[in-house]
Amino acid sequence: MLAHSSSLGIGPYGMADDRRERQRRSPEARARPTPVRSTRMIRLRGSDLIEFLAGQITRDEAMKRIVEVRTF
Repeated sequence: MLAHSSSLGIGPYGMADDRRERQRRSPEARARPTPVRSTRMIRLRGSDLIEFLAGQITRDEAMKRIVEVRTF
């Protein structure tokens, strides 16, 4: 997640979600049953993510700064 986060456009106090993916699905695709999936939410302060992407902190340091991980 950290490695692919630069395209999310997250600011120091912002967040992103995956609603765009659900909106892209065609009406026909939405009519089909959705496979059972789990969602993993990882919370990290935007300022920590910016530091990681700028190379100011290591991946390990960024991982230590994760404040919450939830799977549902």
